[in-house]
Amino acid sequence: MRALLIALGLLLALPASALEQVTLQLKWKHQFQFAGFYAAQEKGYYRDAGLDVRINEAHGNENPIETVLSGHADFGIGASELVLARGQGKPVVALATLIQHSPLTLLARHGIDTVQSLAGKRVMLVPHEIEMYAYFKREGLHPNAFEAISPSFDARDLIEGRVDAISGYSTDEPFELRNAGFRFTQMSPRAAGIDFYGDTLFTSEAQIGRHARRVAAFRDASLAGWHYAMAHPEEIADLIRAKYSQRNSRAHLLFEAEELRRLMQTDLVAIGHMYPGRWQHIADTYVELGMLPAGVSIDGLIWNPAPARLPDWVWLAFAAGALFLFLAGTAVWHYMRMAGRLGREIAERRIADQELQATRRNIAALLDATQSFAALLDLNGDILSINTHGAARFGGTCDEIVGRNIYEL
Repeated sequence: MRALLIALGLLLALPASALEQVTLQLKWKHQFQFAGFYAAQEKGYYRDAGLDVRINEAHGNENPIETVLSGHADFGIGASELVLARGQGKPVVALATLIQHSPLTLLARHGIDTVQSLAGKRVMLVPHEIEMYAYFKREGLHPNAFEAISPSFDARDLIEGRVDAISGYSTDEPFELRNAGFRFTQMSPRAAGIDFYGDTLFTSEAQIGRHARRVAAFRDASLAGWHYAMAHPEEIADLIRAKYSQRNSRAHLLFEAEELRRLMQTDLVAIGHMYPGRWQHIADTYVELGMLPAGVSIDGLIWNPAPARLPDWVWLAFAAGALFLFLAGTAVWHYMRMAGRLGREIAERRIADQELQATRRNIAALLDATQSFAALLDLNGDILSINTHGAARFGGTCDEIVGRNIYEL
């Protein structure tokens, strides 16, 4: 009898529903670059979503895409190489873009001022950072023109002269180089028109097929973590040093946070936002550079969750009259609150739109006063305003050009 009571006590002590274990594979070591995931863990967002998340940092040249596709991780962090993988038939699916502009950069010793100057030099590159190879190709630097060195992931190799240039992130290595008093040149693929997405949360088609609700829960909890991390950078910097890694100083982590804020553009773009046209532009760039075949399809790259079918017991619960009345009353109360909030938001949006129109008129006047090509674009490359010189370049009037996309033109 006593044994039975003990067994019953153990059963009652178990949680009502066990947390699902999932693994996130990072693309680099623990640092502020992944702050949102640490915040989601620390603040209980994953736990509240029914998830027990293990966050694995990268070791050496580990490729997160291969780690996820092989089943050794459920989710991973990638970047523009996701387009290349999808174009090659690999079943990767992008869930949310975290960094709107890639921080990937080339750092070279002082005196190497152009990509072409790397000919005959020792360059340390990460193999799966395809964006850098695309940059070299567009600038006319053949991979055989320089000596490719396996990455050590240590900026001291550049400082101490063992290599002439390294690939890095504008959020990270420049802090170390400046602190060391090292003079260097920083070159970005954006200078050659390669403005790709940065860190993007992704998974596999197999994961979505088996666990669609879990994928949605992980994504939502992760984005909640990112909102918290960017609102509380000092707290998360201390968390990283206390629980994940002391590899970087607090000052280094806060430098990274500010640079991330600039690249994420959280004041303009919702965290996680992805624009299909931007992904297609990345694919078109790879086609242009001969890294993907013409006409390649990237359909399926962007996650498009279908409404999930409710379990049978939910439908039975809805059939109960008392519960139905309760839910209906709650819905009406919620609707009234939302209606009031929507009214306020509409009024605020109207004022914001009026201010925006006034700003655009001022910008249009400034553009018209410019005696050369001048235009105002949004983040997706759509033309918001253009002067007569710019419109003439595209063979039309200002009214004909405004609203079109710069990449299409």
